[in-house]
Amino acid sequence: MDSMDLEGKPGELLAPIRIDNPRKLAVKMVAFMCLSFFQPFVITYLHIRGG
Repeated sequence: MDSMDLEGKPGELLAPIRIDNPRKLAVKMVAFMCLSFFQPFVITYLHIRGG
């Protein structure tokens, strides 16, 4: 059985998560953050414009 004592093992909690391409993940995260941030402004603009 696995022990929850992870002291002294940096990154042990992330061990099940494998990141094969960190650059691709970073690009996806930035794109998602941009879309999430600008979505209300775009919806408001389209609503005001009458589209």
